[in-house]
Amino acid sequence: RADTTADPLTALLAHSPPATQTALQCGLLDSVISALRQVHLSLLVQTSSTDKLKKNNPLVSEMVSYLTLLTSFLYGSDSVKSAAAQLGLADTVHKVWLWCQADPLHLTMALDLLITFTANCPDAAQTLVLTSTLSGVGQRKVPTSHSLVHALVSLLTRERQPLTVRARALTLLSHCCQAHECRVVIAKSGLLARWSDQWVDRRQPLEETELMWLRFILTFTFFIEGQTSLPKTGELFAQLVQCAESGRTSSRPLAVAIIRNLAALPANRPRFLSTKSALTLVGEKLLSGSSEEKRDAALIAWALAANHQKAKVALRGLGLVNRLQLALATSHDQI
Repeated sequence: RADTTADPLTALLAHSPPATQTALQCGLLDSVISALRQVHLSLLVQTSSTDKLKKNNPLVSEMVSYLTLLTSFLYGSDSVKSAAAQLGLADTVHKVWLWCQADPLHLTMALDLLITFTANCPDAAQTLVLTSTLSGVGQRKVPTSHSLVHALVSLLTRERQPLTVRARALTLLSHCCQAHECRVVIAKSGLLARWSDQWVDRRQPLEETELMWLRFILTFTFFIEGQTSLPKTGELFAQLVQCAESGRTSSRPLAVAIIRNLAALPANRPRFLSTKSALTLVGEKLLSGSSEEKRDAALIAWALAANHQKAKVALRGLGLVNRLQLALATSHDQI
């Protein structure tokens, strides 16, 4: 039985970096990924639909054992992550994705594996757009139109998913932002528009739900793909300004930080200058925001005014120069 061997190995690899390196040198990673591929083929032969899965299916139990073992194997080891990326780990996980989705617990395990795999590893993140569910086809060399990143976006559009699953999916998408190809898929997916619609429909979403989305959007907008796509997404820009102004105390700093990221792109300057509420927000945060918010507001003002006379005039007209001076004089931190 796979779990008879996997369980002690999982415990050992989770606590021993030397054991991890020895196992890698001995080819254990290749063997486990190959075994997971074999489980996928066996599941295909046994059943093509999760509806036909019997409870306590030994193949599913074997799949779970391998997912758990791989998570421990990858934890904290850049060399193992790089090797796993070359061996097509993401593609293999995508092959068994259908069966993982049959149980929220198994889906959580798959997401935990991928989160560990992609943490601080751009090469691993980039492989998530090279996957497919097609049997007999390995990891591609160019992005596919039905990759794991697409599957994550699809997962997040299903409102009935448990909060723990959605939180992990957003964490994984945040890791995916390390790779340009993944950011392009996210920007084109319409994911931000769906969240914007949900944000409007649910006047007061759960605080944890709102925070995890804002954290993801903050990560995404550190990159040009996010900075470019967000202002074009329905009312999301206005919603962020409103959240920064009068949202939950826990959400406001995140919303201000996202707006700061958007201001860093010169192409977004016209949107700011034509949105009085955004400029007013900057002044309010300089006057009465937290130290973090004052710092971000100052960065927004600087980004908008840099080498742009029209923006300088607009900011002066709102009295932002005096507020900047006051914020600098009263702040305990350097703005």
